[in-house]
Amino acid sequence: MEWLKQFIELINDNAGVIAVFSFVAAIVVPIVIYRMQRQDAIRDAKQDAQDQLDAMNEVSRFSFTEEGRKHYAKKGYLRKKANR
Repeated sequence: MEWLKQFIELINDNAGVIAVFSFVAAIVVPIVIYRMQRQDAIRDAKQDAQDQLDAMNEVSRFSFTEEGRKHYAKKGYLRKKANR
């Protein structure tokens, strides 16, 4: 029981330091989590663009219809997006 009293006194004596660490953690932890989620989202977007680009490579390059132009415009956009 004596050790519990000493432990509580130790916490009371260092309450200011504990409060500062808690304050810093309350600010830093959400920032770190946000950055990690943002990197995951960027990686997923790049992978999606690369997957779509790979799927588009099966189409012939020599069609010049409106649909073909849209296809190659989208392909160029996805290539740029995947390489970021």
